[in-house]
Amino acid sequence: MSISRYSTDKPINKEWAKKSLNIYKGCKNNCRYCYAKRMGYRFGWKKEGTWTEMEVQSNIVKKGFRKLKNKDYKFDYMFPSSHDIFPEIVDTYIDVLRKVLSAKNTVLITSKPYLSCIEKIIESIESYKDQINFRFTITTMDNDKKNYWEANAPSISERLEALKLAHDKGFETSISIEPYLDKNPIRLIMKVEPHVSETIWIGKMSNIPNDSETYYEFQEQINSLDNVKVIMANVEELPEEVKAKIMLKGSIRDMLRNEIYKKYKN
Repeated sequence: MSISRYSTDKPINKEWAKKSLNIYKGCKNNCRYCYAKRMGYRFGWKKEGTWTEMEVQSNIVKKGFRKLKNKDYKFDYMFPSSHDIFPEIVDTYIDVLRKVLSAKNTVLITSKPYLSCIEKIIESIESYKDQINFRFTITTMDNDKKNYWEANAPSISERLEALKLAHDKGFETSISIEPYLDKNPIRLIMKVEPHVSETIWIGKMSNIPNDSETYYEFQEQINSLDNVKVIMANVEELPEEVKAKIMLKGSIRDMLRNEIYKKYKN
């Protein structure tokens, strides 16, 4: 089992960028599997049960930015990382984004995208195109799964439209399929690939919330090593131009490396 072609040696908490940037605490999407929400409650920067009440971080909105010293990462900032971009905050987001870009930083814009927000961002910062990558999260092709895990987030079709728009406008585009919610994400990979100019990342759900026996058991099953091996076997059958775009998040990478270690140890 070879995973080197789909891997990165970057630490899991910094796989994508040198620094994370957020201008709000909390997120209206309130996805059931949200890692940032767990951390917010655990470390006390959000009170339990208030995640959907987004609090502006005025000190960050008002601050100035310099060019980061960054030799090791393609992107200086991932912005945002713990909240999404909503129509009611997009103007504030753009104001901060412009300051970051005007300081010559590169930015990975991560989002479960609202089409109207992406349209506005593209119109506002098109002159900085070469410093930007849009990385949109699309986790499933199944509306029932989307509605359970990501009930408040934009529809699958809207996210696909936003991806197509950014790609057609000549921006660098990428996709995060983390967590994958389908047993096998190959259908989704093939759906997004024509509109992806850079990478397609695949990752498992961590710490699956046990809010529903049906969904919990299904997610446990598709997170299993046996299923991950099936996914990787199917990835290996994809055309070379598609495989070249696929990257594994640390959640899968570490599982496969542990399996390889056990095999050779025995």
